[in-house]
Amino acid sequence: MLVTSRLDKPLREDLFNWRNSDPSEHMRRYGDVSQIAGPVIGTGFLLHGLAADNRKSKDTALLAYESFVVSGLACSAIKFVVGRKRPEMSADADHFDPGGHDSSFPSGHTTVAFAAATVFSEQCPHWYVAAPAYTAASAVGFSRMYANKHWMSDVVAGAFLGTAVSHALRARLYRRRREENAWQIVPRVDGVRFVRSFGGN
Repeated sequence: MLVTSRLDKPLREDLFNWRNSDPSEHMRRYGDVSQIAGPVIGTGFLLHGLAADNRKSKDTALLAYESFVVSGLACSAIKFVVGRKRPEMSADADHFDPGGHDSSFPSGHTTVAFAAATVFSEQCPHWYVAAPAYTAASAVGFSRMYANKHWMSDVVAGAFLGTAVSHALRARLYRRRREENAWQIVPRVDGVRFVRSFGGN
């Protein structure tokens, strides 16, 4: 973060002249639309999971929704506490107003985009899933800088936050799945019995 924060001002200056250009507007729209890709694609997994009674698809949908909400809430809480001014509001990357509204750090669009990319990449661990997923998420982050809405360190922080939240939620889910399938010792009058419970599909 320290390294990227030192690049905040130089990069903002390089992109500043493009903030009102047509490419900037297109990138802004891309970022606004793509931030909801997680729940949208998650709905596709949900429909497949219900139609095929496929637990992995259902889990993927659950994680897509859950990571979108949790990462978004975590991001909003950090924004409120940090209160960093957006580059369109201040040319000073170190301008902070804790408790203020419309804060810059971290980037919310980037947070939820990387949360979604992490869900789909970890649920479908293939390069042809991870590469486009993280490329699309990175494009969302760049779109926020290109539109002069975020500093580079905002975007990097959002990427880390979204990735960490999704990874943690997935780890919790599958830890619960393992517990569902664990062997249990059931006391009986004539001794004990080993029972294994299986989670339903």
